[in-house]
Amino acid sequence: MTITLQILLVIFSILLLILIIRDVGRSKIIFSDFSYWLLFSIFLIIIAVFPKVSEWLALLMGIKTVAFSVFLMVVTMLIILTLSLSFRVSILNRRFIQLTQNLALLENENTRRLDKLEKFMNKS
Repeated sequence: MTITLQILLVIFSILLLILIIRDVGRSKIIFSDFSYWLLFSIFLIIIAVFPKVSEWLALLMGIKTVAFSVFLMVVTMLIILTLSLSFRVSILNRRFIQLTQNLALLENENTRRLDKLEKFMNKS
């Protein structure tokens, strides 16, 4: 791995850590997302500081270029994050539909009760 790639990885990881910690302090990120990005940035720092780790992983994966193996690992981690977020969005979409349906039923019930009450008050 070139020294340029190592420096870029360290800089990127430190910036990522700063952004994550800032967002946690502002309550903009939940803990599960925080832990994912924390592990991601620690992983990048380990790869940058200890290039032998990335060389070993490249050898393990059968990839000749260390930079490509780092790129592949980062893309894989981002795909995993995207898949996780997709699952979360699907669950939240389903909940939203259920809540909307429940709200419609409650509004319908309230309207019927108000109509009954108005009829009862008009009879009196």
